[in-house]
Amino acid sequence: MHIRPVVVVLLFLLSGLTSPAVVAETIIYVWTYYDAPPFNVEKSEENITHVLCDELTANSQGKWRFIPSYIPRPRLLPFLEDKKKPAIVAWVNPTWFDDKNLSKYLWTKEIFINRNEVVSNSANPIEYDGPESLVGKKLGGVLGHSYIDINNYVEKGLIQREDTNSFANNVHKLLMKHPRVEVTIVPDTQLNLLLADDAVRRQIHISKKAHQVFARRLMLTPGLNEVRDYIDSQLPIQTPRWDALIKAYGLKKTP
Repeated sequence: MHIRPVVVVLLFLLSGLTSPAVVAETIIYVWTYYDAPPFNVEKSEENITHVLCDELTANSQGKWRFIPSYIPRPRLLPFLEDKKKPAIVAWVNPTWFDDKNLSKYLWTKEIFINRNEVVSNSANPIEYDGPESLVGKKLGGVLGHSYIDINNYVEKGLIQREDTNSFANNVHKLLMKHPRVEVTIVPDTQLNLLLADDAVRRQIHISKKAHQVFARRLMLTPGLNEVRDYIDSQLPIQTPRWDALIKAYGLKKTP
């Protein structure tokens, strides 16, 4: 028996009336301004940000697709001011966004505990004991980054600040024959990578007291309450890929 093409098309259309509705995934961008492991997204898919997004997407049963993306820190705040662009910012802390009361943005549970280490040249070691201990020093900063407590001293001219675009650049400036900066602040996750270089490890001094001990979270723009609650329900991530990266980079999970 031959079925005319027009009949086939009609049968297909009618079958669609009785099939379950197909709901498209809602795409949500997960932004990070880190350009080095383990939080960067551009050089490899095997990093913490990609793995987090993969797990959140897979477990949402087709409701959301989380896409890891990079954005330079100076562009982040203007981007967040656009209320029409729902977004998540990964691996940040409320104090960095003037949100100690967790009222400007939505925040997930704490995920990692990290330290901002105060680093100097071993030939001229500096022990950090609050911003007063850096008065008269030249601090190597990173563009767009805010340094709690130190900012006021910089504004008053008590601490000089010279910015570059990465933590690694600051450490190399610190170790030049004629150092261009005297001290810099580096997250322990970045510092651990730099210490793999014997020359760097031999020449730097790490203050016993850190500039800041902080928890990393995900920050969500207002209106994403359901997404925030879903992410919290998935934390902590428990997969071999996630655990392998945590071990490789010496990340410390929150208790």
